[in-house]
Amino acid sequence: MRLLKVGRSGFNFAPPCDENKAPPYAILSHVWGRPEDEVQYDDIGTAQIDHLEYFWVDTCCINKRDTSELSEALVSMFRWYQKATKCYVYLSDVSTTVHALATSETSWKQEFRMSRWFTRGWTLQELIAPRTVEFYSKEGGRLGNKLSLVGDLCDLTHIDADVLRGTTSVSDISVDQIFSWASGRQTTREEDKAYSLLGMFGVSMSIIYNETLEKAMFRLREEISKKSALQGRYTPGAVKELLASLKFDEYGARQRSIKAAHARTCKWFLELPSYKRWLEHQGTDNQGSLIWIRGKPGSGKSTLMNFLDCTELEKTTIGAYRSLLVQLLEKVPSLRSVLAAVDFGSTRGPFGEWELEPLKYLLFTAVENLQHQYALCFIDALDECGEAEIRDMVYFLKELCEVATTSDCQIRICFASRHYPNITLQEAESIILENEAGHSEDIERYLSSMLQIGKTTRADMIRREILKRASGVFMWVVLVVELLNKEYDKGRLDKIEKKLEKIPDDLHALFRSIIVRDSTGNDKLEVCLLWVLFAQRPLSAQELVMAILHKVEGTIPSSSDTDTMDMEKIIVDASKGLAEKTKAKNNPTIQFIHESVRDFLLNGGLEDVNPRYATDPVGMSHETLKLQCEKYIAAVNLRHYKPSAKKSRHDHLETRDAIMKNFGLLGYATESILYHSDKAARYAIPQNKFIKEFEFNLSDWIEKYNACERFVARGYGRETRMAYVLADRGYARLIAHHIVGDAYVALDNNCRYKLPLIAALAQGHKEAAISLLRVRVEHAETEHLRQLCKVYAASNDWRGKFKKGVEYTQGNMSLPTIDHANDALLNFIAEANDYPWSRCDRDRCIVAAANRGHQRLTFMFLKEMPGRASEAFTAAASRGHRGLVSAIYSDYRDQLGRFTINHVLDTAHESRHDEMVEHLFGLGIDIRQKDILIPFVARDDQKIVRRLLDLGADINGLPNHAVIIEPGGCVKSFRVSCMRDVTIWYHKPGVVQQRPPNNVNMDKYSPLELACFLGNERMVRLLLDKGARIGQALLVTFLRDLRCASGSCLSIMRILCDHGANPNDAPDRIRNDLKLKVAEAYKTSITPPNEPVSSIRDGYYHVASEKFGPQRF
Repeated sequence: MRLLKVGRSGFNFAPPCDENKAPPYAILSHVWGRPEDEVQYDDIGTAQIDHLEYFWVDTCCINKRDTSELSEALVSMFRWYQKATKCYVYLSDVSTTVHALATSETSWKQEFRMSRWFTRGWTLQELIAPRTVEFYSKEGGRLGNKLSLVGDLCDLTHIDADVLRGTTSVSDISVDQIFSWASGRQTTREEDKAYSLLGMFGVSMSIIYNETLEKAMFRLREEISKKSALQGRYTPGAVKELLASLKFDEYGARQRSIKAAHARTCKWFLELPSYKRWLEHQGTDNQGSLIWIRGKPGSGKSTLMNFLDCTELEKTTIGAYRSLLVQLLEKVPSLRSVLAAVDFGSTRGPFGEWELEPLKYLLFTAVENLQHQYALCFIDALDECGEAEIRDMVYFLKELCEVATTSDCQIRICFASRHYPNITLQEAESIILENEAGHSEDIERYLSSMLQIGKTTRADMIRREILKRASGVFMWVVLVVELLNKEYDKGRLDKIEKKLEKIPDDLHALFRSIIVRDSTGNDKLEVCLLWVLFAQRPLSAQELVMAILHKVEGTIPSSSDTDTMDMEKIIVDASKGLAEKTKAKNNPTIQFIHESVRDFLLNGGLEDVNPRYATDPVGMSHETLKLQCEKYIAAVNLRHYKPSAKKSRHDHLETRDAIMKNFGLLGYATESILYHSDKAARYAIPQNKFIKEFEFNLSDWIEKYNACERFVARGYGRETRMAYVLADRGYARLIAHHIVGDAYVALDNNCRYKLPLIAALAQGHKEAAISLLRVRVEHAETEHLRQLCKVYAASNDWRGKFKKGVEYTQGNMSLPTIDHANDALLNFIAEANDYPWSRCDRDRCIVAAANRGHQRLTFMFLKEMPGRASEAFTAAASRGHRGLVSAIYSDYRDQLGRFTINHVLDTAHESRHDEMVEHLFGLGIDIRQKDILIPFVARDDQKIVRRLLDLGADINGLPNHAVIIEPGGCVKSFRVSCMRDVTIWYHKPGVVQQRPPNNVNMDKYSPLELACFLGNERMVRLLLDKGARIGQALLVTFLRDLRCASGSCLSIMRILCDHGANPNDAPDRIRNDLKLKVAEAYKTSITPPNEPVSSIRDGYYHVASEKFGPQRF
């Protein structure tokens, strides 16, 4: 856009700039009187504008002689007004004085209401789009703004007050309502009545003046309908479903699980100068938009962020983006229109999860539409993601702030994390929590309130000692206070001092002292910590209590026993206070009281619990949990529940609920036993014995797994093999060590994906898929297959088009495999040659492989079915696969008949593969076939006809097939869509020849005869110029066809005569009729209708006699 800049010397044009990078500017709105009074682009006036450095006015800043610039400006006008800092409206027909303004409004209000500005079409968007609109009289007196005059403006324009105030977006207003606001407004050019509404509706279209108002309005309505159709995919119910999909089971759980700040703590942060600068930042760049709170583990960062109303991270960047996005869409409903910008079928399947890039795109789009609004975002626990994820998210959010500044909205982001990983972000101001005086004061307040040891001098000394040793770590203080309060309850203050001396300063050392302070209950402590630390998913309180009791007592409690248990107390006692229940509204789970507990256990703490975890804590932990799952599954007896019987979904869920109530850990045990086995195998703990026993009892596991699975489709058939289960669940290590031979393609018809390999691909288990192929390589011991496996493992599109949740038909994996697998995998499958291709689909498989252009797979099928070379050749040519076409032509030329070559050439050309047509010519195909020109003559393709003729195609010979002149119906034959009522009949490869109907005219047409019948003058001239002969048969046929064909072909007759055709050469029986047609072709004028027919005929004969000579004609 082009802006004017005010300087000492007057007005100058600033360098053109992108609208998203424009400096703050004011925009002027006015209605001129006479056209000649308008300020034009080439003569800028010297009007004085106070307090503005940049401004924009339509008559000066648009070069109306440049049609492209004018069109772009008209389409962008609404956005330019919307992004303006202020809009000044100059009302040239409202007159007042400063005295009148100060004393009474009645002197100018009447003129204000009658102003032409409110009757013009373009001023509607100029009133609605800007945030601030100020009105001025012709003397320059300020009349007010659209907020102070909102009552008058509503009466004048009938626009809703909320729209004028900016509390309701124009995008939330109905189409009919906006059209009602525009009705009655006038524009200089009638089409502008439509163009002036483009921005209001959020659509764009080309500007075409002189197209009439009706056409412009029709196009506008059409664009609005397209937008509505796109957004219509997301009905209120669909939007609700999508918002629900952005949430997850633990959505908000972290924030709710963080304890509220103690009374009178954290408030100091609100007065911190750096925080206030960040909060009040009003710059046009993103410098100051970011702030980063860093602190030691347990220093209280999460409590502070919770106090500031944080947006939780949920431990993954995808979780963070989902959480941010869902809160934006819930708090700003007008932003939900951005959901129409993404095809959600490609982002997630029926049971799939959201992917990273679509979430980023939606966040970008949402922020771009946050115009004139303000958003604060607090992101806690940034360090709980991987370092690469953290860096990617930090830089993405930094870029998001930049987008916000260019979109005229304010967004502020506050991070909180530990001191590591150290990521430099120059734009972010850093706050070290433990260095802030306010943080130390918070700890002091907490000690004064919560350490219940009295108010004596000795007690104050103990508090000061704790404060000194805390080093800013709030969690250490909380744990110490709890220990000292317990000691004080025994009645001796001197014992507290000794207890405090024994407590280590380091948080990890404190955890260690809690674990080893007494040995009672260590078996419960071990099992509790292992489950919280290494479970595949967080356990519920019931599941964890069941696991603890089964391990310690060796029994499974009954439902009546569990109903009377205080599970939270059991868990607190078993974990020695290191674990707690989350405060999630739905399905609360068990977690550590702080992430530093997890860090401690993973860094040597488990050895303090049990020395057996000293050398390999992770591997041994998973082995322990696997064995407990195995024992629990074996202890459960489901004979009273009959889970394998066929039931409705309702009955299945009822049975499942009963099982889960009585055997609370069974769902997790069946779901995750193989997970722990795979993890143990990853740490070199042998699983041979376990896998053999598990496979032996596989049917029992399947029965119990299916009984606990909510979705029946995810279950397994009773005869399912071990390879399929491991592939479906993605356990690559177990596959590598315990699956042999060609098990990767062993068919399991009772399962959803049928083959282990397809199950791994559909579920997104790359390592499992590669392990299955490597097992096949080891079985074959061929170097070539090994290399193909390496190529596949390195491919980026390893998953192909396989999706989670897709059901495949029983026994038929052939076509989906060819369509969905990537090329590297198909190469491997073709080389291995053990894939269970469906016998009944072999014909379709070869066509599918040729359509993919996959040479190795196509030739694998051709070795078995050489007679299908024609289908493969045709399919490859129609898709433009030149390499495959060359290979098939080279090896199977004898299998390709002339009809195939003809059909392939025509098919390739019809598919607009011009390069393929030239490639076929380069192969040396036989173009001397008499019927090769027919399809292209019928389609009026002069380019290819000329090319064929230059290569030596026979232009005069009769084809070996018949052309059926068929006015209406269709026989099963080759049809050319451009031939109007003509169907070309000839044999197609693989199609049984059928007799055409008896009522059609069936002859063998030459190319020239066909062109004549179709009335194609250009093609007739081309063929005649290239040497097509005009024989007696052509004249006979043409005369007959003139009688039956619709329309007149007299111009064709004239062309034929001009190239040497003579009616006297025709047989006696049609010669006179032909002469009459020739005479009609050469007529120069038409005798009036009231003349006798003989006179008309005589006139035509006279004209023709001059052409052919009276003695002959």
